[in-house]
Amino acid sequence: MNTEWSMSSEERKKFWDTLCSLDGQDVENDIKSLLATIKFPRFLYRYRSVNNKSLSALIENKMYFSTSDYYDDPFDTYIRIDRNLVLEGIKQEVEDLRSNEKRLSGFSDYLGISNEECQNFLTDKTAEFIGNVSYDFFKGIRRELRKEIYSVCFSDTWKNENLWLKYADQHKGFAVVYDRSDDSSWLCGTEKECLNCMNKDLNAYIYPMCYSDEKYDATIYARDYVVHKLLVNLNNSYTNPLLQFVSDHPWEKEKITLIKKKCHEYDAEWRAILSTPYYLNAPVYKKWKPYGVILGLNMEADSKKLVVNAAETAGITGIFQVEISDNDELELLPISGRKG
Repeated sequence: MNTEWSMSSEERKKFWDTLCSLDGQDVENDIKSLLATIKFPRFLYRYRSVNNKSLSALIENKMYFSTSDYYDDPFDTYIRIDRNLVLEGIKQEVEDLRSNEKRLSGFSDYLGISNEECQNFLTDKTAEFIGNVSYDFFKGIRRELRKEIYSVCFSDTWKNENLWLKYADQHKGFAVVYDRSDDSSWLCGTEKECLNCMNKDLNAYIYPMCYSDEKYDATIYARDYVVHKLLVNLNNSYTNPLLQFVSDHPWEKEKITLIKKKCHEYDAEWRAILSTPYYLNAPVYKKWKPYGVILGLNMEADSKKLVVNAAETAGITGIFQVEISDNDELELLPISGRKG
């Protein structure tokens, strides 16, 4: 299994630069360009503490997605927004709408008022909206965006001592191993219960995380996000015909969530992002049967028994134990099933 990083810092930077260059005009070609920069590892690892939630997920072969507001890093998915540019952009967008006779007429008809009344309506409502925009408003925008992106975090090596300490309870937990080369391990859509599952049509895409102390500038995206909110608030309706003219910004969620500070670079993180255009209230998960589980170096006997029993119940055949080798390095010893 993987003991080294599959992508260097330079290779992750190349991926990031390519991602930032995508404009969504030709998504198929965008995907080809992006995939050409990624060196996927065969195995991915999730470091886990021993608790009821992690044991239940293991037994049921479930991989739960979270929004970034649940992550331990307060700067995860924390974007840069230029407040002044957003406000100026809103004014310009509304002015463009007011000066476009075809769009204005459509909105006037929708509201049942004249074009002149509609222009005054847009001017007054925009001024009122901007007048209520404060620093806290933009903090709220950041919070909302963090709640819209569902993801799962992995590493590409089982030998990451930093992650054993941070996420596996100081080596008292375990790591779940996933094999990307085994298509049969992906269980979503293959079981009877999938017929009524709300998650079955949601696709998850795996990307490398990039590391930089320069925040991603999402000002343009934030501007259109706020314009969307303004148009909805004009008449408290998502049926506003002007909404169709607000850009949807393909690839923006990937750009927002796939950048972290340099201090996290040793995590060598990979992230699965769920494609969903709406909020999901129920627990969000995919069913992916693990290749194996790795028991932490300091795992207590009771915890070890719980994890092994859970893995065996799930039909997971590869169970490994971390030990310290004669060379004073971490090594894997197979307990049952697979040999590594």
